[in-house]
Amino acid sequence: GKGSAGYSVGDFSIPSLKLILEVKYVAEKGDVKARANEISEDIWKYGKQTDCQCMVFFVYDPKLLIADRINFARMSSATSGEFKAAGREIEVITVVKP
Repeated sequence: GKGSAGYSVGDFSIPSLKLILEVKYVAEKGDVKARANEISEDIWKYGKQTDCQCMVFFVYDPKLLIADRINFARMSSATSGEFKAAGREIEVITVVKP
């Protein structure tokens, strides 16, 4: 469950692996842009607040509303070395299913 703390914790956080896993759900067409914006915000938020080195965003899109999945995933991802927060390189992986 999510507490009412003033900072964000991923849906699943595995501190020993310095990993955060966040699950996003696309229920309708308007959610596509909204989820992309949330991922961008989460990347900065978690990057600053945690010592994570890897973030995985699992985007569940059962109605296939994301037209260009490859581009969506690429825009919401960063390979190691591409993105830095608080002086750390952070890898960001976005997976769209099904």
